[in-house]
Amino acid sequence: MAAVGETRKALFDLERDLSTHRHDLNALLGLAPEVMVPLKSQLQVLQVDPKAVMRALENLADRRPDLIALRLGYASQDEKFRTAIVGQFPALTFGPSYSRDTSDVRSFGPQLTMDLPIFDRNQGNIAIEKATREQLRAEFRARLSAAHSEVQASLATQRLLARQLDEERAELPVLKGFADQAESAMKAGNIDERAYVDLVTANYTKQQAVLTLEQQLLEQEVAIATLIGAGMPRASMPTEAAYEELGK
Repeated sequence: MAAVGETRKALFDLERDLSTHRHDLNALLGLAPEVMVPLKSQLQVLQVDPKAVMRALENLADRRPDLIALRLGYASQDEKFRTAIVGQFPALTFGPSYSRDTSDVRSFGPQLTMDLPIFDRNQGNIAIEKATREQLRAEFRARLSAAHSEVQASLATQRLLARQLDEERAELPVLKGFADQAESAMKAGNIDERAYVDLVTANYTKQQAVLTLEQQLLEQEVAIATLIGAGMPRASMPTEAAYEELGK
């Protein structure tokens, strides 16, 4: 009876989890909580091609929106930095000058004005713009490096989960066969009620383990696709020196 009680408790827990997930799904879809969204009963585990994933990493910075934004931000900041450098040199303004006083004396001629940054030579602004540019470079390189590491880790996890799923699936037909024969064996007196419950429970536990691994594999598929920007078009980025400096 203890095994039956534990099984019933596990069933109730799963029913509550299912209800919570359905409500979360309805909220994401903008549906009322009582709407029942038809879902497929069979999971299809997608297979990720590790070679295709590694090829996608080569041009990751052209697809991931966050990396593209950092590249554009770096290019913009690089222009600000160069403008600040130009600002340390004198600004020359040349033009005509015309004036007339109260006695109607008029003067006309050229006028030249020049700003001399003789004190700090705009070094403060240069330092600020340079530091901001370096910060964007560091963040870009950190995110790119993290993406490569996370993809490698996700591929390793996926290989592990796939191996475990194959092992669990291989044992499933045997346990299912025992569970199918358990009821008739108990009625014939060949096994007791405790053995019957154990066989049926083992079959359900194995099925649950298979479903859990399939779900984890699907989550890894989504994680890898997100990391490599799968389905995102490549952005047409200008080939300027500022972009090349990001990889140095």
